[in-house]
Amino acid sequence: MKKIYETELRIVRRNFPFEVPDEIVHPKAASKIFEVVFDMSHQAQEIFAVLFLDEQNHVLGIEKISMGDVDCVDVSLHELFKRCFVHNARKMIVCHNHISDDAVPSYDDVHQMWVFSQAGLPFGIQIEDSIIISDETFFTIRGAFQFEKYSPEDDFIGDKLKKIYEK
Repeated sequence: MKKIYETELRIVRRNFPFEVPDEIVHPKAASKIFEVVFDMSHQAQEIFAVLFLDEQNHVLGIEKISMGDVDCVDVSLHELFKRCFVHNARKMIVCHNHISDDAVPSYDDVHQMWVFSQAGLPFGIQIEDSIIISDETFFTIRGAFQFEKYSPEDDFIGDKLKKIYEK
């Protein structure tokens, strides 16, 4: 176990003494980290945060990337991958919260996961999962939709994505 530090604004580190496992092997461990660090199930607005990992799923850092309003949060691909490069991460677990009691992803949540996954391919950066936290429960998009079985060349826009979402 090691300590995790929340990084904010220009890599200023604050001591946040929370013991994390040496490696993240299950989405439940990641969701607990997001909940403890950002108290995501009790926020009044949506927050988008990222857990940065190395190739062996060891935690390199965690950051809040964006804050939204009560029903959405916009995320810049530029900012997301810039922070990944700063941490020298090869993998990411992205997370946002839903203000409602429902952690089930919207169509836009599923599409966003696919866009992030595709954007990381040229850089060799893998999006391990996208977690949605709501009312102390969580939903894992990769686990539910199993993107890994689809080819990176598949076009998950429009009808194809809707069919996956409706499963």
